[in-house]
Amino acid sequence: MDHAHPAQPTEKANSYNHPGGGVMCGRLPLSAAYFDPVFINCLSSAIAEPELVEQFCRIYGSKLNTSQRSEDDMRAFSKFVHDSIYMCLPDEAIHSLRANALAGEAGEVSHG
Repeated sequence: MDHAHPAQPTEKANSYNHPGGGVMCGRLPLSAAYFDPVFINCLSSAIAEPELVEQFCRIYGSKLNTSQRSEDDMRAFSKFVHDSIYMCLPDEAIHSLRANALAGEAGEVSHG
């Protein structure tokens, strides 16, 4: 899979061509994904998996799991999670996770 080319917008709003092929609905390019609660959930879940982080560091030569980690390590891990997890989630999962996140935010507003 060639990850050198970013996802390209298609004619349908909020749909992107995944670098590996196929159209992914409801997903955002990396620059905008930081505002998507689904991507933030993916990123948080991924960083909490020690084996995933360890293997990422081994494969990419990253120091993400050490005190020597850099901003470049964090960017590379974010891109990895975006391309390998977030962009590959089924549409149903994206919609369900986004709805749950929005419902949680609505609950916080009404209780806070």
